[in-house]
Amino acid sequence: MRIQPTLELLCKICGWRPAESQTMGDVRQHMIDAHGTSEVTLDLSAICSCGSEMRFTFTEKVGDMVRDHFICPTDGNEGWIERDPKGDKPTLARTS
Repeated sequence: MRIQPTLELLCKICGWRPAESQTMGDVRQHMIDAHGTSEVTLDLSAICSCGSEMRFTFTEKVGDMVRDHFICPTDGNEGWIERDPKGDKPTLARTS
């Protein structure tokens, strides 16, 4: 099934997701408590509607934009995120 993935921040080390209400101080405290470092290392990841992190599958060029395609390892849902390749900033999450 095609879904609309969301983009969320995840800890690069353990996959922990800070709540929207948490501050950078809260994130730094997680890094200290869980990993023994104050260096904040987060990834921006595609998240399925079931809550699992989606795996990247391929990229395609569509006009002036780029679509990164993902699949959920939990339920097989697929989706893509469109971004501007010039700034490499995700601009829109959609399904095809």
